[in-house]
Amino acid sequence: MKLLACHIDNFGKLNNVTLQFSDGLNVINEANAWGKSTLAAFLKAMFYGLDSKKSAGAFDKERVMYRPWQGGAFGGEVDFEIDGKKYRISRSFGKTDKADEFHVYDLRTNIECFDFTEDVGTEIFGLDSASFKRSIYIAQNDCASEASDGINAKLGNLAENTDDINNFESANQQLKDMLNQLTPDRVTGSIKKRKNYITQLTQELRSFEAASTGLEGIAQKEQQVSEQIQELHRVRKNHADALVAASEDSRRKALYAQYDALCQEVVEKEQKRDAYKALFPVGVPAEAEFQTQVQNINKMGEAQAAARGYEFSIEEMEVYSKLQEMFEQKIPSDAEIDAALQMFVEIDKQKEEIARQESKLSVYHTDLAQVPMEPKFSGSIAYMVFLFVGIGTAFLGLCATLAWYYKWFPMIDSHWVFLAAVILGACGAAFGIIGGVLGMRVGKDKETWQAMMDAEQETIEGKARTLTDTINSMKTDVRKVYSTIGKFLATYHVYCDVAEYQSKIYGLKGQVQEYLRLTDKKQHYEKQNAVYKELRSKLVNFVRLYQLDLDEDVNYSLNQLLTKVTEYQMAEAAYQEAYKKRADFEAKQDKAFWTKQAFCPYTLDELHAWIAEADEKLEELKAAKSQYTKQMEDLQEQLDLRDEKETELKEMQLAQEKDMRKYHLLKLTQEFMQQAKEQFTARYMEPIAQAFGKYYGLLTGDDKKNWMIDANINIKIKEQGELRETHWLSAGYQDLIGVCMRLALVDAMYQEEKPFLILDDPFVNLDQEKVKAGNELLLTVGKEYQIIYFTCHDSRSPKL
Repeated sequence: MKLLACHIDNFGKLNNVTLQFSDGLNVINEANAWGKSTLAAFLKAMFYGLDSKKSAGAFDKERVMYRPWQGGAFGGEVDFEIDGKKYRISRSFGKTDKADEFHVYDLRTNIECFDFTEDVGTEIFGLDSASFKRSIYIAQNDCASEASDGINAKLGNLAENTDDINNFESANQQLKDMLNQLTPDRVTGSIKKRKNYITQLTQELRSFEAASTGLEGIAQKEQQVSEQIQELHRVRKNHADALVAASEDSRRKALYAQYDALCQEVVEKEQKRDAYKALFPVGVPAEAEFQTQVQNINKMGEAQAAARGYEFSIEEMEVYSKLQEMFEQKIPSDAEIDAALQMFVEIDKQKEEIARQESKLSVYHTDLAQVPMEPKFSGSIAYMVFLFVGIGTAFLGLCATLAWYYKWFPMIDSHWVFLAAVILGACGAAFGIIGGVLGMRVGKDKETWQAMMDAEQETIEGKARTLTDTINSMKTDVRKVYSTIGKFLATYHVYCDVAEYQSKIYGLKGQVQEYLRLTDKKQHYEKQNAVYKELRSKLVNFVRLYQLDLDEDVNYSLNQLLTKVTEYQMAEAAYQEAYKKRADFEAKQDKAFWTKQAFCPYTLDELHAWIAEADEKLEELKAAKSQYTKQMEDLQEQLDLRDEKETELKEMQLAQEKDMRKYHLLKLTQEFMQQAKEQFTARYMEPIAQAFGKYYGLLTGDDKKNWMIDANINIKIKEQGELRETHWLSAGYQDLIGVCMRLALVDAMYQEEKPFLILDDPFVNLDQEKVKAGNELLLTVGKEYQIIYFTCHDSRSPKL
């Protein structure tokens, strides 16, 4: 797909501008404020219309930004070719979207067609407006690479059904917001808030258990006192009736008896008081001490709840034990793990070199196998012919000589036989001499050829031996590196095959992080548990100081102690009251009168004594009943509050369970969505990485792969031996990387029909050397793409 021409009626500061575009690189080199960025925005607006929202960094919406400065029609036309057909897009813009007009014409007929809708950009490029501006459109000072959902969908060849991947970010953000509202890990999360409140309610309900037990005990005592009061009323009424009939002379006896009763009462109250006092050999605790212990109980509950929050699960305990054993000697640092991982890079390089050398060695072996066999030398056949003919002729001459000498053929004249023998002998000698000469020449040729072949074979074998020694040395180095890695892993009790070394080292980093996390959690647990034990020890010492054992329910133990203190105080009050009554009696009555011998027997006095004793006991019992009644009312108010708290706790627990289920479902949903997205995007990582490496090498001249692209299409650059985020780099280097990444994304997205590219001076932040490389890059990319390139300086303008 390519642009053919454009005409701008009015757009921003541009008015009545017509441009023609050619294949490859189109350079528009104009001064600042000419309207280059406005022209780039116009081309984008022809395909996508004007954005209704204000873009980042812009002072206003596009519709306001590019409204004609001089007034008039707002819009223009652009001609383009796609799939062998030529079209013209015509747009005019009004104050709102509804006032916009859009038309598409077939340039073969100049008749309006309906091959495209107003969303022509999405239909042609398979990208929304935002994704178009993050890939095909590279603006000045906005070269950063960032894969949008639309780009991910296009990369995954899902341009016809992009709802799932396009909606990922919005769905993921909604999940994040919902999780943040529910999270149990932040104090602002509803689950965390409710958990803290449930813990508070649980502690408060435990404190009410002692009130329930105390209410039952006091109710029994109050019942007993009520029964005693009724009995005393009946006894006193009987005594009062008897007094009516008593005589005056019995009054003296009655006074005496009354006094004696007062004395007895003082003794009894004193004994009862002393009995209670004996329970406190170190003194009666003050109310302030009780308040302090109640506060300690609350703090102890808080510490215990906090400790339980940090307590290890069974799985965490097992993991911690294994990791503690693994890191008993030391914990590896990130630098050590990275150094171990770097060894694998060196091993891969060494293996590649070994493979290259072995390939070279196989060539030497092939050369040795191809050393030629002994050739046929010229003259070797003639030599054999003359040699065998000479031997045969000489043999015939010998036979003729023997025939002549022994007269084997008497019928033939012996002179002819002799003559024949001489001739045959001479011929044999001649042929033999000729064959010998030829044989000597062939032998010399063979020696020369053999010497050459031996020298060539020795040269090749020497090179092969040297190369074999080099390969063996390199393999030994690789084995040494593997041995070093194995020892490193053995330090942490990791034993495995060499093939698993790299994955084990990657896993080691995660194990270190988990070990540090569990160690921190364990320290928090021990700290809170120590606080709990210290407070419990103080409470135990306080209760034991007054000779009581601490019950599992510390509140019950404390209330038990408080009850004994109350009983002691009641006994002390009763003693003081009895002592005062006796003193008042002595002050008001004449002792000489009631100490005289009475005329009447003690009947009347006994009655008075009984009545007085009954009255005193009634007062005492009434006072006790009043105190018990007040305590019961106070405890009942606490129990009423307990019922409200229990109802509230149940409601909170049900709501907490519901929110926890919802939280875990949302968490799982988020994890599955992220895994699905990473699996989806990982499919096109390799073509993007290859394309990025090509463009990065053209711009920087660096063919080393000192960068890495992850499944989210984020890139990191290795600096000082460590992969780092690009935002730490200079603005120029960020632009350089961004341009390479944008081009790589376009390569990966459009493997068949190539789109045009719009570059609005992206090299403005590069240094002189990188600008030169950038110009070369534009020329190279222009061979494959149509580029509309805007610049304002000749140094950034490639020489076409």
